[in-house]
Amino acid sequence: MNIKNLFICLLLLFAAFFCPPAYSQDMSAKPPDENFTPEDDKKNPFIAFSETLFSNIFLMVLTGYIFDYPWARPTPESINENFTGTWLWEPTDGFKVNNFGHPYQGSFYFNAGRSNGFNFYESFFFSLLGSASWESLGERQQKSINDLITTTIGGASIGEMLHRLYITAKNRGVPEPAAFLISPMDGLTRLITRREPEKETGGLYALSFSAGAVLTDTNYVEKENNQDLFSFRGPAASLAINAVYGDPFEQQSVIPYEHFEFNAGLDADIGNYMNVYFISDSYLLSFSPINTVNDMLSAGLSLHYDFVSLGAFDMLNSTIDLLSNALDFTIKYQHVFNNEFILQLKMHGGGTFFGVSDYYSPKDSEETRKNYGGGINEKIYISIQKKRFGKLSLDVLRYVMWTYPKTVKFSSGKVCWDFVELTYSYDISKNISLGISTSFAHEQGSFEGFPDTEKKSKVHKIFIAWSI
Repeated sequence: MNIKNLFICLLLLFAAFFCPPAYSQDMSAKPPDENFTPEDDKKNPFIAFSETLFSNIFLMVLTGYIFDYPWARPTPESINENFTGTWLWEPTDGFKVNNFGHPYQGSFYFNAGRSNGFNFYESFFFSLLGSASWESLGERQQKSINDLITTTIGGASIGEMLHRLYITAKNRGVPEPAAFLISPMDGLTRLITRREPEKETGGLYALSFSAGAVLTDTNYVEKENNQDLFSFRGPAASLAINAVYGDPFEQQSVIPYEHFEFNAGLDADIGNYMNVYFISDSYLLSFSPINTVNDMLSAGLSLHYDFVSLGAFDMLNSTIDLLSNALDFTIKYQHVFNNEFILQLKMHGGGTFFGVSDYYSPKDSEETRKNYGGGINEKIYISIQKKRFGKLSLDVLRYVMWTYPKTVKFSSGKVCWDFVELTYSYDISKNISLGISTSFAHEQGSFEGFPDTEKKSKVHKIFIAWSI
């Protein structure tokens, strides 16, 4: 039996297993309960395990036999080599695929656990299981340790946010097809079990969508010879979403992700410039020492998944590439001067335990190579809002990453990133606002064995936003 027939057989077996009705005609069987919550039933490891493996089978068939990618057609030889061989730190694979695509793939594994009654920490097992089985069985390529890390950890970060947003959507009456797009694995579990999602706990605090136009100036220079490796100046379109779940300033919980925030978006033109980003922070545990009418403060331990791929239009690598999985201490403070004047301050600081960057070595080859490491990070957000005059905000993000030894060929050095954005917006109605912003991004790489590099990007934006 060849691999294709094996996949087809596995798909048929899986479909056959779930074809019978979820509830038998026996009157003693428990009927669907519209008020069901996860506490009403035990965890279902079998369905969670099956959904995790089914995700991989579906992805193998989709990429290997529909899109016809050779790397997605494993052979008995490649499977045997992956089971017996060593793990590889990939030197040249696509940055966007590895560090955003894989975490999103990991969110399916993670939510196979979450949607079947497992808590946040227990669901890490399904992310790890799904990633390890994919690396060993789902690809012809040598298994990759960096993919295992990003899929497991990033999958948990993205998965928990999507899981909670799915619950919020269903509790607020969003139709199933739309909710399914938020978290397909939650939707699949609901289809199989016929159970309604649990009641939301933190709840959606704020949500906004924006669209606009940007003018960008980006360049990438090798400093030793002052060689211009990439430059672009011109207009592009912009789409973004900002979500806040749970009250940022009144948080006291030991349950992960009772509060989280993320800012995600895409700026692009036709074939020259692209900026894809996802910046997030989420409380793992928090306390609220100050809570008065005018002053509110929360603090705690937070998990961060930050991804930026900015500059050259490319589906794999760009000019400024950053991935940071970090564990930080967070403080969020709000002071209300009066009903029309509010000051907000959010500060994060701590360690990036796994990060990734791109660099180019003309002395080695003409390929863009990956760099894996850890370091420190800090993120500061300040905003002042006065109802009559609008809102002014300043965001400052800084990351420093040192390469982990023996992960890549050039493993002695560091990369520094700085991101600064100043934004002004004005409400023209209850839900609509207009705004302008200017931002600056900077990356500097210094590695033993090849010239230092410097990358810069300036962006000016005008936008319209719709807020809930």
